[in-house]
Amino acid sequence: MNPESLLFDQLKKSFDTYSKSQKALARLILTDYQKVAFLTIKGFAKLSGISEATIVRFVKILGFEGYPDFQREIRRIVRSDLKGDERFKIGYEIKGQEGKRISEIIEKEIDNFNHLQKIFDSQAIKEAALSIKNSTDVYIVGTRSSASLACHFSFGLSKLKIRTTRILKISSEFFDLLDGLGSGALLVIIGFPRYVNELLDVLAFCRGRKIKTIALTDSPFSLLKGDINLYSPAESYSFMAFHCAPLVLINAVVIELSMLNIKTSIGVLNRFETLAESKNYFSKT
Repeated sequence: MNPESLLFDQLKKSFDTYSKSQKALARLILTDYQKVAFLTIKGFAKLSGISEATIVRFVKILGFEGYPDFQREIRRIVRSDLKGDERFKIGYEIKGQEGKRISEIIEKEIDNFNHLQKIFDSQAIKEAALSIKNSTDVYIVGTRSSASLACHFSFGLSKLKIRTTRILKISSEFFDLLDGLGSGALLVIIGFPRYVNELLDVLAFCRGRKIKTIALTDSPFSLLKGDINLYSPAESYSFMAFHCAPLVLINAVVIELSMLNIKTSIGVLNRFETLAESKNYFSKT
């Protein structure tokens, strides 16, 4: 059974419009995606009996630049489908000595950074910063492993004196709060695989109430969709989330926000330093 995926939805909805060869490829992706995820294009061509050129044309129809980007998305789906114990087994089976595992983790984060460098959307970052600046109230929502990201984002906005509330747990009272928000409110929803149903519920509720949202997630094929979407890879073979790249993206939004009014930003930061000195916040070296 396929996990939930917008890519799989696209394949199913468009299936009747595909050529015979494209239908064969779509069918294979839908029924054997876990195998496809780790096949080279030559391996995929051999398995499907369809030429590499046809495969490349098909993945471009699906919206990918080429086969490597398509394969990365299928691998993301596979990883998002894995349960915690399955992720643990993969991490446990990493080749090499135990002392080398940290190197494997670092290499995976570097890979996430490299992919973020390739896919980041500067226009979406600017739109997110402007939306935050123009909002009366900002709510940063991140639960479970994304809670730390919500705290970091909230802290960065508070440094700029943006009125911010962080939500680390979804409750019935939170929906009561949402129901009473005005048109100037903004919700930032942070979520990565495996996607938490409660975040999908919040986004659906906001759409129904016409509350503006920003989704910070891992892919255009993510189940989390906001009015503005920020994408950062967060691939991990471990049961622990790998969130270094999303932190970079959050920092980029906060810095972009600070640059919208440099004079104001310098002013609030100077006020903080005056307060910190008067209250002796930090030890002197």
